[in-house]
Amino acid sequence: MYTTVWRYSEKQEELQLIQDKLIAQMREKKSDEDARIQSAIEEREAVKAAEEAEKEEKRAKMLESIKQHRIEQV
Repeated sequence: MYTTVWRYSEKQEELQLIQDKLIAQMREKKSDEDARIQSAIEEREAVKAAEEAEKEEKRAKMLESIKQHRIEQV
């Protein structure tokens, strides 16, 4: 009888060890996902900021061109 209880206890310890390992793997995977998502968000924001800066630069050049044209017309 003690052998059966001992084996059951040993089996439970093995199962708990496996569960702990799986939990650690899932946490690491989630952490990796969070890092990838954050990186993608930062990359998208950087691209958007670059596009906005380019648009603003084009707008400023266009306004300067209009200004110069008006000065020449006077």
